[in-house]
Amino acid sequence: MNCKRVVLFNSPYIVDKKDKLEEGNIHARIGTASIAAYLLSKGIETHVIDSTDMNLIRASLKQYPADIVGIPAFTFEIGDAATTARLVKEVLPDAKIIVGGPHPTALPVETLKDFDEFDVAVIGEGEHTVEELCRISELSDVRGIAFRNGAEIKVTRSRDVFKSLDEIPSPAWDDFDFSKRLVWVEEFNRKVPYLPVESSRGCPFPCIFCFRVTGKSVRYRDPKKVAHEVERLTERFGQMKFYFVDGTFGIHKEFASELCDEFISRGLPEKVVWDASSRVDVVDKELLIKMKNAGCIQLGFGIESGDDKMLKIMGKNFTTADVKEAIDMCLDAGIQVGGNFILGYPHETRESIKQTIKFAKKLPIDTTNFAIMVPFPGTEVREMAERNMGGLKILTNDWRYYGKQIGATLELNQLSQEDLQWYQTRAYLEFYLTPRRIIFFIKGLTFYRVWYGVRRLFKLILYALRGEKR
Repeated sequence: MNCKRVVLFNSPYIVDKKDKLEEGNIHARIGTASIAAYLLSKGIETHVIDSTDMNLIRASLKQYPADIVGIPAFTFEIGDAATTARLVKEVLPDAKIIVGGPHPTALPVETLKDFDEFDVAVIGEGEHTVEELCRISELSDVRGIAFRNGAEIKVTRSRDVFKSLDEIPSPAWDDFDFSKRLVWVEEFNRKVPYLPVESSRGCPFPCIFCFRVTGKSVRYRDPKKVAHEVERLTERFGQMKFYFVDGTFGIHKEFASELCDEFISRGLPEKVVWDASSRVDVVDKELLIKMKNAGCIQLGFGIESGDDKMLKIMGKNFTTADVKEAIDMCLDAGIQVGGNFILGYPHETRESIKQTIKFAKKLPIDTTNFAIMVPFPGTEVREMAERNMGGLKILTNDWRYYGKQIGATLELNQLSQEDLQWYQTRAYLEFYLTPRRIIFFIKGLTFYRVWYGVRRLFKLILYALRGEKR
């Protein structure tokens, strides 16, 4: 495939003037920016379309007529990615359209069978693969893809992950509009740009509900290069907030400590604040204090359940007592905590869900997320559900409903879809409608932290009153 120019989409969505998708709600995808940076470093002209507006997308495609167009997609986005691909074909009928991300990685053949709009599915990390698609004329010689060969779909040899992430340049953000990605930061008393930063890839933990596109082995970037990248971003944006996209920040304590030391030595905490995701059995007091001094203001923990029996079934290797201890350590260090819970885990019962809600309410945290289990392709949960193990049953393979807040894809023998949706509504109501959180909200002390949760709360109330499915 001879390629002179590549166009990558940040988002798989397109809207017309009647739609209400807000540009500012579309995350800046570091995967797209990383692939763009890698291609540019190899001398391949690359542009990113950072818009969901149909007219702007058409204009951009005409301005940058590409040989290859790449579109990202999580499972619930795959239909929207196909819609975007149709628009691309209208404007650039000769362009090869590639789709990448979790869904095509988990189901490469099925993705091409289900959606004629895609020519190639990229499996796994995309930097090397997209470059080879530009360089190599025979698709069968490109590793890590599925492609159409007439009426047949072929899958090539698998591709190894990047051994050294330092081979990849810092993400190319030049085509992204961060003026529409601003968040309020109390420490700066104003809105600032909000960006993703990557210091590692991979996650070694065997969570059965998670599909790991970047693999189980953890690879790290040079802490100096990560700090230099953040420093360069502050030169462009001034004060800013960023979040680590790493699967579990702090799993390698020596690396995390060295990274924090780099931030501190460069004076970055005066210009940046950041948050990350971690585990309650990973953090300790010493690391949390250093993270706070380096600019960390919030950690997200996958708590998942408030029932110790369920945590044991999950293989989490921690207890509710460990959760409380980790949160107390965070608060003592001055770091806020957001908790993530899942309802509808295998063997879940009404009693275990009630215990989870009760536990979440009592935790000294401001934000939480109550997801309903989703049998994502490529996960152990999906395999279990397909065999009706753990009481799980898949309700639909309509990928549009595969969002964690929708609750329309799975149920248990002892908990119907409606049951799970009701308990999710109840969980949000009971968590946010507590005197402490209401007072904090009224005073504005945590207004911007709880805004998403409160907005979600009122939506859930409306859904419950109308009897609608979420």
